[in-house]
Amino acid sequence: MPDELTPTSAQDADSTSVGEHDDASAADERVDAATEEPSAETAAESPPSSRESTGVVVSNKADKTITVLLERRVKHPVYGKFIRRSSKIAAHDETNTCNEGDVVTIVETRPISKTKSWTLGQIVERYRDTSTLGAATDESAA
Repeated sequence: MPDELTPTSAQDADSTSVGEHDDASAADERVDAATEEPSAETAAESPPSSRESTGVVVSNKADKTITVLLERRVKHPVYGKFIRRSSKIAAHDETNTCNEGDVVTIVETRPISKTKSWTLGQIVERYRDTSTLGAATDESAA
């Protein structure tokens, strides 16, 4: 039995070396396939890894800077109750278009200043002050 496992002639030894060469060429083909550029469909589906978050603008007093409140719900480890956790993030608003109360999407970027490493992505929803709308309709009715 052990004699069957070892090559007994030069021809058998050549066949094993050819098999090893086939494995190496298959590995080269895999490397070539991995280095090919992804198709346009794949590139459109997965943008470069950039973090996005959605929150509410709580301050726009600084020039070209907004403060965005991000809220998330976390389950308490012992009691199981969902707790609201929040963090305030300074984001860059190049055109000063945001107002307090707007719902915005911010995108992580390179550091712009000591506290700003996020930029304004888009304004999802503008804030509507409903307290003044109700007062205006009451006055017109009276």
